[in-house]
Amino acid sequence: AALLARLGGDEFGVVILVPDERSAVDGAQLLQQSLVDAFEVDGVPVRVGAAIGVALYPEHSRTRTGVMRSADVAMYDAKQRRTGVEVYRPSSDFQTREKLQLLEDLRQAIEHRGLSLWYQPKVSLLDGKITSSEALVRWEHPTRGLMMPDDFVPIAERAGLVPGLTRAVLAQAIAFHAERCPHVGVSVNISHRDVVDESLSDYIADLLTIYGYPAEKLTL
Repeated sequence: AALLARLGGDEFGVVILVPDERSAVDGAQLLQQSLVDAFEVDGVPVRVGAAIGVALYPEHSRTRTGVMRSADVAMYDAKQRRTGVEVYRPSSDFQTREKLQLLEDLRQAIEHRGLSLWYQPKVSLLDGKITSSEALVRWEHPTRGLMMPDDFVPIAERAGLVPGLTRAVLAQAIAFHAERCPHVGVSVNISHRDVVDESLSDYIADLLTIYGYPAEKLTL
């Protein structure tokens, strides 16, 4: 018997009683194996994978929060090493905890409009007028200061936050131009992961309709 719970986004937690570490790893590998077969969603086969971190009580922590945190560290190791399943290692702890905190901060920034856009104008050489702009995302982190895309986009890609990041940038860029300068076009950079996001086109269409912004003014 096990307790399965959704922690948020695409993260899930499993609590299971096991006699030793080997049994815990075997259980994690069995769970991962169960995801090999495709799921059918609206008649379309969809394949998903998982990186699983294993933490034991009381060996790795004597508190519930500590065990969850240790499992997070191990999960990050599993993603980095591409092994699928990893057991908590104290040696991975310090650096990984910093990255996990940054990841959680980024998740909050995406969900609560904590990112800002800087607009680089594109000027016509014929008459010197601004014809369009490029939306450049920035993140003013509360303790790390201004962070550039190279500092946090790779983190978003590894953690599966790209869909949310792309949608946040698109919503802000389209809303700004529709309200402030509807005659000016805007370019938004998207990730290669967005190219296979089948729901993105509908999301963009809805944004354009809501804000009344011409589709021909938007460049991806």
